[in-house]
Amino acid sequence: MRFSVGLWALIFSVSCSDPKDDTARVASELVDANAWSRVVGSDDPFEGAGGSDDDCDESAFGPEDFGGELAFEVRTDICPRVTVAQPALAGLRAGDEVFIRGWHERLTAPEAAEAVLALAIAGKEVWRETIPIPQDGGGIVLGELVVGRDYDAGTAIAWHVHNHGQNGYQLLEVSGGPPSR
Repeated sequence: MRFSVGLWALIFSVSCSDPKDDTARVASELVDANAWSRVVGSDDPFEGAGGSDDDCDESAFGPEDFGGELAFEVRTDICPRVTVAQPALAGLRAGDEVFIRGWHERLTAPEAAEAVLALAIAGKEVWRETIPIPQDGGGIVLGELVVGRDYDAGTAIAWHVHNHGQNGYQLLEVSGGPPSR
């Protein structure tokens, strides 16, 4: 059996493709709702901005079924401030987009306040959302950012919730990859 020169060229070009070629890259989940663990003190990238309560009851947060989708839930009636972290499931390249999707339930507090949701990568805050309290209904939380540098899989990702009142927040997705546009 003889291979034509064109077929050999095709095989060679596929096996020697550029590893930086983004055409084969797709967005990937960066976190697992089951893998979060609380961080406190100097390990908490949000320590100076009201990081985790040292005496926070760990029953206040964890994986939860959210309408058939696994989410990471924080109940602020038990733990008003918490930071959790885990190693990133996938790497990111400079210019990649990170997408955050969450939900908050009806928000109540004894007086007007604000909730803070934030994300850190490699110990540096990269995204923050402030939500006014009270709010009569639940609402979706969407965030998008572009990373300015490369991050390897395994880089620490931290999620922070700081709230006043008896409220619930669900983190549904943190994913990242090449720009979608």
